[in-house]
Amino acid sequence: MRRGLRISFLIPAALAALTGLTACQTASSGPPPGGFSRATTGQPGNTGQSDQSNQPSAFGLGDRCPATSTDPAVQKLSTDRVDVPLPAGFHPVKAVRCSSELRTVPGNGVWQADEADVADSGLAPLLAALKLPSAPSTQGICTAVGFVRPNFALVDAGGVVVRPKLPEDGCGVPFEQVLIALNALPWRAEADQMVVQVQTQEESDTGCESSYKDLFELPLVGPAPLPWSKEHPSENVSPTTVCVYAEPSTHGAAETSSGVQGAVGAFTHGVKLTASQQAAIDAALNQASDTAVPICATPATRFAELVGPDILTVALELDGCHRLKWPNAFTDAAPASLLQALAAAGIA
Repeated sequence: MRRGLRISFLIPAALAALTGLTACQTASSGPPPGGFSRATTGQPGNTGQSDQSNQPSAFGLGDRCPATSTDPAVQKLSTDRVDVPLPAGFHPVKAVRCSSELRTVPGNGVWQADEADVADSGLAPLLAALKLPSAPSTQGICTAVGFVRPNFALVDAGGVVVRPKLPEDGCGVPFEQVLIALNALPWRAEADQMVVQVQTQEESDTGCESSYKDLFELPLVGPAPLPWSKEHPSENVSPTTVCVYAEPSTHGAAETSSGVQGAVGAFTHGVKLTASQQAAIDAALNQASDTAVPICATPATRFAELVGPDILTVALELDGCHRLKWPNAFTDAAPASLLQALAAAGIA
């Protein structure tokens, strides 16, 4: 059974705020050889126990069932989102669960995979843990975490499928005994589906994001920044990687209508710089004029992000007005030597 990056059961609430300037998911360039279909959007959580298992997590994944499963219990689990107490006299003979993970496909980037597993023995410890009474709600302070319920159900000999309500501690977090017993079951894969490519091979090789906000379109907030060489002379911005993005033809219209200001460029290619290329580009950056330039009347259609070793990024318009934006938002004209050094590295 193949395994990749499994989504954890407890996700810090702070991770939900990781929406920044970059976006990781990209439209698939086609599934790996063998033909995999795309997953459908999951059903939202329903009444009963708080359930986020079919909602996008902070990592962009939810524990979803593969559409390729032929098990009726798995098919029901994919649509039934209601957690209920175990019925009296209910005697399960197997458990089913669905999970999503990220997998690296050699030569084809990173993909989201949905998997359905079945276990038909060793259920006694899990049943005992599920029958524990929940603790009273605490009046104290609870850790700020968000719980993603494992997407599983129990099935009896007649095919009745029950998503059991999990006993919780005073903060609403399921007992650890339940999760331990669940993970300890002798699971075997019933169905497995590669769903969507989330990172191309070139993105994986270079570390470039699949999309990036056009920083030149963001309005300046606060006082005008000083030239980078005067404000942050000791910080290393010597690029080690160059990522190139193409602007959409709408140039921000679609993003503005959706409430996001400015355009988001789509990744086209990237380069990990050699030592000589780094030196040439770094020398060219040091030739910048330190003179702020006005707003450009000719929108660029392509821009590059020059990423340094400390994740400090210098943005550059590859056409239009050829402006250069430093990490502190100071904007000046790109030296001709910088454009030449990038062209020599395959970035034109």
